Amino acid sequence: KPLETGIGQRHSLTAELGSEDLRILTNISVNDVKGVMKGSERKNLAGNFTTFYRVKNLSFRNLTSVTSNNSKDSPYGNFSEYVKMNPYWRAENIDGSIPFYAEINPDGTRYTNPLYNAGLNSKFESGYFNFINNFYLEWKITPELMATTRVGIDVKYSDADEFLPANHTSFDSFIGEENSKRKGSYQVNNGKSNFFSGDLNVNYNKQIDKHTIFSNLGFNISENTYSEFIHIAEGFPSNQQSNIIFAKDYALGTRPVGIEGVSRDIGFLAVGSYVYDNRFLSDITLRTSASSQFGNENRWAKFWSVGLGWNLHNEKFLSNTFDQFRIRGSVGSTGNQNFNSNESIATYSYYLESLYQGFTGSFIQNLANSALQWETKLDYNIGLDTKFKNLSVQFDYYESYTENLITDITVPTSTGFNRVKENLGKVKNSGIEANLSYLAWSKNNNFLSFNFGLATNKNEIIELSDALRSFNEAADQRAADRGNSKPVARYEDGMSLNTIWAVRSLGIDPATGNEIYL
Repeated sequence: KPLETGIGQRHSLTAELGSEDLRILTNISVNDVKGVMKGSERKNLAGNFTTFYRVKNLSFRNLTSVTSNNSKDSPYGNFSEYVKMNPYWRAENIDGSIPFYAEINPDGTRYTNPLYNAGLNSKFESGYFNFINNFYLEWKITPELMATTRVGIDVKYSDADEFLPANHTSFDSFIGEENSKRKGSYQVNNGKSNFFSGDLNVNYNKQIDKHTIFSNLGFNISENTYSEFIHIAEGFPSNQQSNIIFAKDYALGTRPVGIEGVSRDIGFLAVGSYVYDNRFLSDITLRTSASSQFGNENRWAKFWSVGLGWNLHNEKFLSNTFDQFRIRGSVGSTGNQNFNSNESIATYSYYLESLYQGFTGSFIQNLANSALQWETKLDYNIGLDTKFKNLSVQFDYYESYTENLITDITVPTSTGFNRVKENLGKVKNSGIEANLSYLAWSKNNNFLSFNFGLATNKNEIIELSDALRSFNEAADQRAADRGNSKPVARYEDGMSLNTIWAVRSLGIDPATGNEIYL
């Protein structure tokens, strides 16, 4: 198998200069990573430039990051192709040449040799360029009151090229004169994204005797635009013409495809915290956010959290026993919007193959759902943090309730669509997380420690939505179809999302050959 021990290298150079009011920090790094498959590699070049300037009660800070990545996949293909080969197949001939077929059975069945492709002029390359810049302005209005604003931009360009010459083994099934002209393929991916964001925070921090008060008011706004276009061409007359301009045509039945979208977000935040004598801790968070990704009926959502803690190690009865002994608890809600930007609105596409009275026709590409709302999760957590000499223990018990879970729902094809984004009721997750760490030995910068972790999770459906009940009815119909051999997903109250549904079998009926179910 074409494997190797990858030996990479990493280098970095850092320079810093300035004074108390003006500082400049720059860093350049190179990371060359070699893969396990021969010929695979990743090269990263990164640079960071940070400037800080302060005048009176104003501070200016700018952080710039530039990253370039270039990668090549192995010309030998994927490791899985070699795992599938029988050990008695021929990867190489006795004379050292590489055969096109690893095995030819007496019945004429042929199995191609993935090692053959390594000697071809194939290309598997990809890369990206990422530019990130964040500018901060801090205004210390009073010793207790400070305002901070940030403006950021994140620009990314990506590309990928995959060229398979005509004599690549993947075209072994291209038989006949017409199909032979289609041998050889080239795929080009080009993508870009622009993320603009800004936020403003005003915080107040005051300590009065044993009382510590902290509060923050914030505002954020952002816009994310992205696009990616894919071109697949075929028919290359020569293995050396590894450029897409030499292609005969687009791949059969394909044309340029792509995706693009834009999403916008806005949010307001309020945070409050109170600490008494570094013994009793409390905090509260309120947030309201809106996203263009949801239906126009439910774009805004409210989230909140409350937390309490008690530093028992600062109490007199435990101050000389534990280095740390804290009990804490919290409850709060969060939201999720992890799906494409046009899933909740009606999106149109065009008939490109024909015209009607000289005009291009259009059709709805996906079904709109103006009622689609935020997927929200309510979390309950109680925990314990302790440290006794070299032993540290952290324990948490949690319960989380996810409401309006966003997923794809199959709809009748009579609607003209096969799926739509829908909210799916309520799901509960509960479990414990425990971590234990023991520092056995420490000297200067050297140490030996032992760590142990344990995590459990139980998943349970609490409440089904009407859409999910309809999904179950359709699933039951598919399961009753004897011609359907594919597993069918089903969801029930009180059961896990990952429950496997099966029917007990009595075996095969020898008279009909059909399975008999109990």
